[in-house]
Amino acid sequence: VHYFKDPRSAFSEIMRVLRPGGRLVITDWRRGHWTYPFIQSSLWLQRRECRRIYRPCEFGALFDDTGFADVEIARYNINWLWGLMTGTASKSGSLIPPH
Repeated sequence: VHYFKDPRSAFSEIMRVLRPGGRLVITDWRRGHWTYPFIQSSLWLQRRECRRIYRPCEFGALFDDTGFADVEIARYNINWLWGLMTGTASKSGSLIPPH
């Protein structure tokens, strides 16, 4: 997500093509982890196209603002250096057509 030029448009497009009842799962770096300033600087130095690393609440808002349901944001560390978050959400609707 930190590479998306327009993340709301990207999430809207994912919502458009996701089937009813489908799930979206995205993992990204987490702003607010103590190593964030170093990770952000490193990404900008190595890959200038890095746009932004999000806070968990901002990450969740991307899902909410584009109409996803059942949004959950999990924050975790995979070791002392890497603070990550995984967002999961679903597209409302059912795959089973009504009778």
